[in-house]
Amino acid sequence: MQYPAVNFGAAGYVDIIDWQAFYVTPPPVLRQISSHELLKMIQDDVPMDGWDFIKFPSHMQAVERIMKLVTEASRKRFGP
Repeated sequence: MQYPAVNFGAAGYVDIIDWQAFYVTPPPVLRQISSHELLKMIQDDVPMDGWDFIKFPSHMQAVERIMKLVTEASRKRFGP
């Protein structure tokens, strides 16, 4: 697995990683829906009545763990 380079000289948080250089997978909630279908649903103002978000997979623990690691690494690099 290849990780994106971090631009520590970025002026804003959106410039820290160049996401255009990598293929970013869709979130699990949207994996079964194509971009075209999703855009059509938005344009047609389709209600989300049939969506049961509780049943969709969640990666909350993984995200929390990564945020903890990033915070620790930042503190080691730049101080508290």
